[in-house]
Amino acid sequence: MERNSDIDYATSANRWALIFCGLWPDHEVKKPNRIYNLSMFALMNILNGATCVPQFVDLYFVWGDWDEMLENVMCSLCLTLMQVKVICVWRKTENLGILHEELYKDWQTQAVDDANKNNEDLLLRRSLMKSSAWMGRALCLMMTITMYATCVLFLPRPYVRSLILKLPPEERRFPYETEYLVAWVKESPYYEILYMSQIIGGVLCLTGNFATDSSIAVIMVHLCGQFKILTNDWRKFCDSATGRDDSRVNGREGNDGRANLRRELKILVERHLHLIKLAEVIEEAFNQMVLFQLVVSSTLIGIIVFHFIQSLEHADVWSFGLLVFYLISQTLFVFVYCLGGQLLINESQAVGEAIYMLEWYNLPPSIAKDLMIVMIRSKTGLTISAGKFCAMNYETFSSILKAAGTYLSVLRAMY
Repeated sequence: MERNSDIDYATSANRWALIFCGLWPDHEVKKPNRIYNLSMFALMNILNGATCVPQFVDLYFVWGDWDEMLENVMCSLCLTLMQVKVICVWRKTENLGILHEELYKDWQTQAVDDANKNNEDLLLRRSLMKSSAWMGRALCLMMTITMYATCVLFLPRPYVRSLILKLPPEERRFPYETEYLVAWVKESPYYEILYMSQIIGGVLCLTGNFATDSSIAVIMVHLCGQFKILTNDWRKFCDSATGRDDSRVNGREGNDGRANLRRELKILVERHLHLIKLAEVIEEAFNQMVLFQLVVSSTLIGIIVFHFIQSLEHADVWSFGLLVFYLISQTLFVFVYCLGGQLLINESQAVGEAIYMLEWYNLPPSIAKDLMIVMIRSKTGLTISAGKFCAMNYETFSSILKAAGTYLSVLRAMY
């Protein structure tokens, strides 16, 4: 489907990352180059695989040294998490394409032209969609800043340190703590080549991680905006159907009026079911990935805070700045899922609550019975879960922070 300025506003904040990493779904008229997608995806996995394996080898050699072990785990877990998430999205590109295509359809349906530019209902719908798009862009911007600030502080640090201190080859270190089992890898130019490969792989993986989380965030806040619009439509339907406008009531007293009422009801019910189906697509496609994010991020936050306290004790300014951005980015990426899940719960339940607060009991019995079914369905609420074990919401976010605090207490006691 073709883009327009509204669609660009809603998706441009993270579309570049998906295209760059070869994860952009084939749902536009101008489809991305398939060879480019495959090449970028293969390059990312090869470079990161070549880093992850030596990381775990290094973990074996430093086993027992708590400082070295925690530093290794902090890097290896993060890199593994990002690579797994990119692979998950690659496998679910079709689902991502379906969700993006629905976003395109919604914006194209609400497009403004000379014929409808004064339509108040249309302007209200666009206003709600704009606010959702703005929230998605704001989340993308925050994730971009924290992610690349961490990257800039983290990746060049060992090389800059070796230049400033003029370290001998055997004392040189890579951005990711790795062990290649041969000494010549730290000799020039092999050291510089491997260092650059780790930087390229790390940047690709960070960008893929951003593309994954930001895309899901944009889609979820857009879906929440559609539930807001549906809630307003239900309010208008109930208001008009209960006779607040006498001329419309008189027109509906006959069979034609009741048939029109039925048609309006059918459209709203079908739209409600369609939005529920989209929420289920998000849940089925990404719940396992969210579970992995939940487990790894809670561990990483505890380790990062541990190193953060150590940097304060040793007055290490560079490490302090790095860990601040690292901690914010890891917390933010988890918070995005909890925020999206909580908004989805609230807005999906708001449909039934809006109907209940209106005079649905003054409607014809057959209509009122259908509305009761809608209210019952909305009462459960929709959300995205972590492996179908727990719903992602504010309570889950607080539980993650508590778990990270527990890991921190254990590390401090053992250290």
